[in-house]
Amino acid sequence: GNSGQITLTGQQGNILRWESSVDNGATWQPIVNVSNTQDYLNLTQTTQYRAVIQSGKCAALPSTATTITVNQAPPQATAGTDQAVCNATSTTLNANDPAPFAGAWTQTGGPAATIVNPSNPQSQVTGLVKGNTYTFTWTIQGQAPCGNTQASVNVTVSADVTAAFTADKTQGCGPTTVTFTNTSTPAP
Repeated sequence: GNSGQITLTGQQGNILRWESSVDNGATWQPIVNVSNTQDYLNLTQTTQYRAVIQSGKCAALPSTATTITVNQAPPQATAGTDQAVCNATSTTLNANDPAPFAGAWTQTGGPAATIVNPSNPQSQVTGLVKGNTYTFTWTIQGQAPCGNTQASVNVTVSADVTAAFTADKTQGCGPTTVTFTNTSTPAP
C-alpha cells in the first residue's frame, strides 16, 4: 500500500490540470484537478505525475514530472516438503522459482552441511550425516520497502535399518501360534 501527495511549487500562471503516465511518459492521462497538490493512493505500478500550466496568453506547458516508483512484493517463498532420507549423504532441495527476484538457501539447523549452489531453488546439499535432522531456509529478497519472504524445510537422515526378529517358539506339535518380535536396528 502507498499514499501521498505531490505539491507543485514555483510555477508562473494557472494550473489547467494534472496528468499521469504509467508508460514512462509516452502517453499522458488527464486528471481533473486545478490545485497545486495531487494525491495518490494504492498505486500498483510506477506512475509519473505532472501539472499543465498556462501563464497569460502563452501556450500551456507541462511541469517537470515526478515519478512514484512502485516495487512489487516478492512471491511467497516455498521450500518444498520435508524430506526423510535413509543413509544418504546428499539430497536435492526443491523451492519455488523466485524470478524476477533473487532467492537464497541458508542452513538454519543441524550439523554443518554444504549447500552447493545457494541461489538455485533446486540446489543439492552435501555432507549430511545419518542420525541428524537439518533445517534449510529459502529466502526470496524483496525490493525496499517490501520485505523478504521465507520458508523452511527439514531433512531427516536415518541410518539403514538392519532387519531382525525373534520368535517365541522354534518348534511345536500340531497347530502352533508363533509370535515374532521385531528387533531391527535402529528400532522402528
